[in-house]
Amino acid sequence: MLLVNAPMSCPDPAFEALSLAIEMQSVVQGLTAGWRKHGHRIGLGIGLAMGPATVGRIGYEGRLDYTAIGSAVNLASRLCSAATDGQILVDAVVATVVEGKIPLQALGAIAVKGYDQPVPIFTVATGVISVSGRP
Repeated sequence: MLLVNAPMSCPDPAFEALSLAIEMQSVVQGLTAGWRKHGHRIGLGIGLAMGPATVGRIGYEGRLDYTAIGSAVNLASRLCSAATDGQILVDAVVATVVEGKIPLQALGAIAVKGYDQPVPIFTVATGVISVSGRP
C-alpha cells in the first residue's frame, strides 16, 4: 500500500498517484519480462481509489504501524486484487479528478465486496507508458 497526500499534502494527489502507478508498471513490466524468460510467473496489478481515510499509527503496544483505514482504502485493495498483470484500475473519483490529464478507458462496473451496487472502474488507456507534465 502506498499513501499519497498523507502525512504531507500534495497539490494534485490523484494525478501524482496515477503517474507513479504508470511509472511503476513501466519499470516492473520491463523487469518481469526477464523473469518470464526463466520460467517465473510474476506480475503486478495496481488499484487506486480516492477518498477520506483515517491515517496514523494504528496497533497496540509492541506493534504499531503507520497505515490508513476506510472505505477508499478497502476499495483500492479490492481494485488491486481485481487488476490483472500490467493493469491499473481506478475508481470513478480518481477518473474524474485526472480527466483531461491522463487518458483513461471506462471498463464498466464490477461487483466489489462490501458494496451494494457494482462499482464503475477505469483503466489507463492503452499505450500510455509515461505521463508528461509531472512536476
